[in-house]
Amino acid sequence: MDLVSWLADSGSLSLEISDRGTRGLGGPPQADLASPEEVYDWVDFVLNVGKPNTQAGSGGTYGFGKTISYVVSRINSIVVHSKSLVDGCAVERLIFATIGDQFNDSRVNFTGRHWWGHSIVGNPLPIEGAEARDIAYQLGMMPFDGDEFGTNILILAPDLGTRSPGQAMNFIAESILWHLWPKFADGASSAMQFSLLLEGRRVSIPKIEDRPPLDRFRNAYAMIRDQSTSPGGEVVLGGTLDVVGRRQRPKLNIGDLAVVPYVRQYHDYKVDDGSNPSDPNAPLPARPLPLGAVNHVVLLRSPDLVVEYSAGPVAPDPDLQWAAVFKVRDEYDSVFAAAEPPTHDAWIPDYVTKTSDRGIVRKSLRDIHQSISSRWNPLVPEEASGGLSTAEVAISLSSLVLGLAASGPGMPERRGRNGKSRARRPSSPEIAYEKSEITVEGDVVMSTVIFRIVPLKDRAVTNIDIAVGVALDDSSIAHDLDPALSLVHVSAPDATAEIKSAAGTLTLTGDAERLAKISAKHSSWSSIVWSVEPSVGLDS
Repeated sequence: MDLVSWLADSGSLSLEISDRGTRGLGGPPQADLASPEEVYDWVDFVLNVGKPNTQAGSGGTYGFGKTISYVVSRINSIVVHSKSLVDGCAVERLIFATIGDQFNDSRVNFTGRHWWGHSIVGNPLPIEGAEARDIAYQLGMMPFDGDEFGTNILILAPDLGTRSPGQAMNFIAESILWHLWPKFADGASSAMQFSLLLEGRRVSIPKIEDRPPLDRFRNAYAMIRDQSTSPGGEVVLGGTLDVVGRRQRPKLNIGDLAVVPYVRQYHDYKVDDGSNPSDPNAPLPARPLPLGAVNHVVLLRSPDLVVEYSAGPVAPDPDLQWAAVFKVRDEYDSVFAAAEPPTHDAWIPDYVTKTSDRGIVRKSLRDIHQSISSRWNPLVPEEASGGLSTAEVAISLSSLVLGLAASGPGMPERRGRNGKSRARRPSSPEIAYEKSEITVEGDVVMSTVIFRIVPLKDRAVTNIDIAVGVALDDSSIAHDLDPALSLVHVSAPDATAEIKSAAGTLTLTGDAERLAKISAKHSSWSSIVWSVEPSVGLDS
């Protein structure tokens, strides 16, 4: 099939991409004309392949994103129809374009690029005004109503592979959701609205809630977006916020990392998008994540389009998962844009030519990995002769339950670089973590941990202070953030317990080694930190 036969066939398939609420492709129609407003959108998109788009927050170039529209056409042809302001007047433009193979006629070399419109001294010029509008109408393209501005791209004879038109539209719907969800995470008030039509019939785009764990990624994204309204610029709900790059010299605030731990979700759904896991020759599904456990970081920069779902360490507790978002600050957007391949689906430091910028990308990726790995490393059991100190217990559990090495009111002191406690009391009972479990009933989660307690020899009574809280950041916890949070059970052989809300005291009689079981209930959105320490001055 060629362009002529496609135009002659009334049943030929086409795929139209339309945007509205934009300014369209304005500026001069010729590459050799200057624009007083410094607007060259038409020239950059239609005539110049790979021309950088330097507008703030625009996200990329007019290169691969445009070229792929020719590639997916079986005749390598598209129609561009745009309405914009040119010299203060609304102008509609239309042009046919094809990218083919280079050739020569024994005298002149040709690039293989072709345009159909008007021609003045060899310059391809668009058809404008009522004539452009009439041709677009005959092609069935979406019209511009009233004061609407924007652009239509009609891909002629799209190559759907083995997919049917319905499967192809389902694939596009899923792809919009998985790769563009930050653009419509706020529902009706979102920055962008999307709609799909197949032969005039609407094709639904799944909701974020219908494709777990996208709702968890949305929570992490909201934490970063809304941090300016939180006390001290830190996030106080549902997880933690870290700023990557503060250890750089000079100190650089490169981006924000939000991590949301949550109870594992089991989900299985089918999408008729032409994919088939049992057939290696079938096309891949739109979903970029496995249906099982998900532990990934979404990489974002302006304009909030998903670059990659980067896999991270698996939580040591099989009932837990985590979702994270890393968003580059706007002042470093160009640095990370330079690290992306033409497909804009990864950050590759070696793509960056400037040495200092390459170091920023490399170190940021390393810091993201280290920050998350430090929170989700599996616990390493101690030898039977040693055991864990109180500080090690709390820090290990924070990595297990929350992914956060916590401190604050009632929390243990931090470890020194040599792994020893900075201020360990020389005569205190040993406390070692044994195991933990999580059960879920509706919106309420029951977290249970078991400790091994070894009292001091010949000690008649040993008192252990217990506290549970919701993590705020890597330096503090709160006991009143989650209304459902409370201790519900504290027990050990030959012991009594006193519980008051999120804190309690366990009193052990005698110096026998024993296991203590502690349970707390909390909301499914919150992640908790335990503190288990010997009471000061209360042991007999």
